[in-house]
Amino acid sequence: MKHNILLVGAGNLGRRYLEGMEKVKTPLIINVVDPSNISLDKAKDVGMKSKKNIHLFNYFNSIEEVQSAKIDLCIVSTTASSRSNIIKSIISRIDTKKWLLEKLIEQSSSKVTEIKDMIKDPSSAWVNTPRRIMDWHIKIKDRLKINNSNLKYLKVDIEGGNWGMACNSIHMIDLFYWWTGLKIESINVNNIEYWCNAKRNGFMEAYGSIKVNYLNGVNMNISCHDRNEPLIIKISTRFGVWSIYESIGKAIGPNGEIIEGKLTYQSELTAQVVENILVKGQCNLPNLYESSIIHIDLLNAMLRSWKAHQINNDTYIPIT
Repeated sequence: MKHNILLVGAGNLGRRYLEGMEKVKTPLIINVVDPSNISLDKAKDVGMKSKKNIHLFNYFNSIEEVQSAKIDLCIVSTTASSRSNIIKSIISRIDTKKWLLEKLIEQSSSKVTEIKDMIKDPSSAWVNTPRRIMDWHIKIKDRLKINNSNLKYLKVDIEGGNWGMACNSIHMIDLFYWWTGLKIESINVNNIEYWCNAKRNGFMEAYGSIKVNYLNGVNMNISCHDRNEPLIIKISTRFGVWSIYESIGKAIGPNGEIIEGKLTYQSELTAQVVENILVKGQCNLPNLYESSIIHIDLLNAMLRSWKAHQINNDTYIPIT
């Protein structure tokens, strides 16, 4: 019996999901939805290149065209701006067991809450902030040895150029939460210097810095400059400073210890994630409930900055 998959969004990231699902050993019926025929044609090329004949691929321009009344896993890889409406449309037409949502979940805290309320069981949905399932970052976490007894020594500084602070800070905040389990007390966005057009048309990016404050004086500083510099994650711990250079795949410890690895591509992660959800009903990505908490904190803070710089009363931020 084949598992029914619904993939909504066949852009660059959606196609990486498709490439990954081709490696899934469990037979799948993969229903791909995208309003763009150009994106669907590129998705069809991925399906046609599949080396396995155990999967069946279907392609549609709208959710209304999908024939399946029940879906075992729905992957929503659209931009954040349309995600709430898409999920509402899916739920109204299709019985969906499990969900995998791309970050950012949505563009405002109210829309994130709306999605959480629509998906009745938030533990049946996961959000793709994937460093916590990457082998390299798992090794780094084990070596950091962060626990309740040494949290007071912890300080994190993240700095780089043109890395997309507004849309990608959620990855760093989720990474910190995975290390510590600490909840956010406040996010200071007073040092965001300006907003400008992002590389993706119709979206915005922020430059400057934000400070995420946690209990007991623990904090994380996140900075992005308008110049090409590699992203560096520096973690000050009781045992010294670790520096993570993701662009070259090296984490260097206080005694010169080096942990080599890489940021794993989505096409390499998808098969294991999908198999675990379909076969075991579990996933090591953050579930919708825990991810929505940090999304809401971040989006509320970013919206304050956005409104201050634009001098308007927007209720959402055009980031994805």
